[in-house]
Amino acid sequence: PHGSYEGEIRIDGQVARFGSARDAEAAGIAVIHQELALFPGMSVAENLLLGQLPTRLGLVDPMALLVRARQLLEDVGLRIDPSLPLGELGVAQQQLVEIARSLARRPRILVLDEPTAALSSQEVDTLLALVRRLRAQGVACIYISHKLDEVFAIADRITVLRDGTAQGTLAARETRPAALIALMVGRPLGDLYPRRQGRRGAALLE
Repeated sequence: PHGSYEGEIRIDGQVARFGSARDAEAAGIAVIHQELALFPGMSVAENLLLGQLPTRLGLVDPMALLVRARQLLEDVGLRIDPSLPLGELGVAQQQLVEIARSLARRPRILVLDEPTAALSSQEVDTLLALVRRLRAQGVACIYISHKLDEVFAIADRITVLRDGTAQGTLAARETRPAALIALMVGRPLGDLYPRRQGRRGAALLE
């Protein structure tokens, strides 16, 4: 909430003062958390559209719910029956449902926190393609990851955080992994494993 942190959050150049997550969602921000925030006892479709369930005559429209859910699942490359209980899915499939749920809100800004931790290589490729498509549509994506190959595959700019502070921001096309690692560890890459001379000139690793 505004006032609980240092610095400012600006959207379209204006300082944002959110009091809750709902305020942030209303401003077009969606967050995909590393820890899943889903309801295993509800259906996949209900999880996807919770809070914005389609209605007809004051009641939930089950057909419209399933149609919309299938569209959202298709966007993330997940071909499953949306009427299934979410708890029957594996962790990787649930992660994709979490991502699809965030996209259902049509965000302007999408924050992804370690989104590929539970995904297979094929699912990672699907997700990265989705991020590229969202970027082309004008969605700003903040992608938090330790996996440099993924970062370089999609990023325009890369900011390195260490010990809670920003160490620098680099243009992805103009930098190399070694430069990022130097910022991450606080010293040049060549000094990661400094050598010292042992007895008889043997090189030892510290």
